[in-house]
Amino acid sequence: MGLSVKIDYKGHANSGGIYLITCLVNGKVYIGRTWNFKIRAKQHLWNLRKSAHFNKALQFDFCFYGASAFTFEVFDVIEDSSERAATELALIGEIYGTNGCYNATDQKTPNNLGKKLTPEHREKVRQANLGRKMSSEDREKMSHAHLGVKLSPEHIEKSRQARLGKKRSPETIKKMSQAHLGKKLTPEAKEKMRQANLGKKRSPETIEKMRGRKLSPEHIEKVRQARLGKKRSPETIEKMRQANLGKKASPEAKEKMRQAKLAYHAARRAQPISDSAVAS
Repeated sequence: MGLSVKIDYKGHANSGGIYLITCLVNGKVYIGRTWNFKIRAKQHLWNLRKSAHFNKALQFDFCFYGASAFTFEVFDVIEDSSERAATELALIGEIYGTNGCYNATDQKTPNNLGKKLTPEHREKVRQANLGRKMSSEDREKMSHAHLGVKLSPEHIEKSRQARLGKKRSPETIKKMSQAHLGKKLTPEAKEKMRQANLGKKRSPETIEKMRGRKLSPEHIEKVRQARLGKKRSPETIEKMRQANLGKKASPEAKEKMRQAKLAYHAARRAQPISDSAVAS
């Protein structure tokens, strides 16, 4: 059996639209639509190679002829989801029922196109999935399908808009915190985050929230250890100086600074004097 399917994204790997899966031996075609060609191709190929594809006729021919007998190609780039659905239906309608079509239904009405779930239905779905854990195989499938995929600016903006105003529950925040315990970011990931935050300014609300946070002694000690031996560049020092021009410290801040200085000098006085210092 051949191991590779010929894939032709035509320069639109991360776009959406209509795609074709064609068997070069018998000329049969599967027509589909997607919001991201690269992800959908990986999903199809993963299932076909695992003999787990939902389309039995396509799966049979894939096993019989081999992967090299098939192509995955972009047919048309269409970003609008409603237009994608209509185009897919029209194309399937032209060949449905013939020997050249893999699609198992004429799909005269898309299963969920235009349907909006009621709040009651959403709650039922949520309750049905509570406590379910994905198997390691399913996690691997999702990870494999998303490798190297870049979301379009439109998709990123939609996701951002959908999250606006939403607040995570304390349980969710705790789960996320536990999931990241002990994880260390790679230098590449740190650099990406640094670049992504360059030039961003925090809102007054965010600044106020940060002021109200109290760090644990352990966290403070970690930060202190991480900074030991580091020297600020002249540019950073100048930026800090400019940022603090005209600012007046509150009585509480002044008292904290005073106490910190007192503690520093007390610690210095408590240090034993070395023999070299006495000799000098």
